[in-house]
Amino acid sequence: MVWKGYSPDLFHDGSFSVTSQGIEVENGKVSGGTFTIPIASIENFDLPTLVSLFY
Repeated sequence: MVWKGYSPDLFHDGSFSVTSQGIEVENGKVSGGTFTIPIASIENFDLPTLVSLFY
């Protein structure tokens, strides 16, 4: 799964893993179900390498 977070001045983007027993999707968007996002799987693609080692 990819994500993009915005603030008034900039944005960051990245990805994360999703495990599920049953995600419901309608028109390309998650509409229901139960799922887990492992916190260790969250990645930020535009952080400098040194910073990303600590997160």
